[in-house]
Amino acid sequence: RFPMLCAMIGSGLAGLLCGLNGVMANGIGVGGLPGILSIQPSYWQVFALAMAIAIIIPIVLTSFIYQRKYRLGTLDIV
Repeated sequence: RFPMLCAMIGSGLAGLLCGLNGVMANGIGVGGLPGILSIQPSYWQVFALAMAIAIIIPIVLTSFIYQRKYRLGTLDIV
């Protein structure tokens, strides 16, 4: 359950960054990592940073929460 929530937080932060910087696309193209191909070239740097945030934040949050739950003994193995 918590990895999905961590992924949603990371995606939300990446979307916030793109929205605040006014990142524009040429059209509705591919999503995910190859999505940079549909972004206008002037926004590639901001979009690349947003992609890094969308990858790194969920990994760090999931690792942190997993370790915390493991230490407290509340980790449910399914």
